[in-house]
Amino acid sequence: MVRLRGEVGTEDIERLSNDLLPRIDALDTGGALIIDMIETASLPLDARMRLMELQRGIAPRQVRTAFVADRPRFRGIGLFVAHVSEDPNARCFNRLDEAKAWLSSGEGRLERLIALRDRLLSGDRKPKTPPRPPKTPKRRSSDELKARVLKLRESDDDQEGGGR
Repeated sequence: MVRLRGEVGTEDIERLSNDLLPRIDALDTGGALIIDMIETASLPLDARMRLMELQRGIAPRQVRTAFVADRPRFRGIGLFVAHVSEDPNARCFNRLDEAKAWLSSGEGRLERLIALRDRLLSGDRKPKTPPRPPKTPKRRSSDELKARVLKLRESDDDQEGGGR
């Protein structure tokens, strides 16, 4: 896990890259990496571009990378880096627990998109959901009871000397 905190500049991403890439090279292909941007205050454009280059360096090693950001601005940065780096094993998440769940699962970003595309092309636009239980039909006794109550009201009005 890597936490980006405060104002993160190009130099910070350079140091991260110089430290992280040799460690990833020492591993076999695969693995998981979380880049936590929850405490990030700013990430200028040049640092974003360097982060994208770092992700491009991670991609050939097939390391699953989860960007975690709870604010839209930094989620957008995570999405940008994942998309532009063309890494099929990179995704962005709102919460750390979501990222950990994805990293422990076997589903990749491209597999999810392919499944979505296939579902849309097949004409099935709605996700598969379990069938709803049938609605309980109205009981006849309820309708009969309503009719009786109305008859009683009408008969009471007639006995008192007419309507109102």
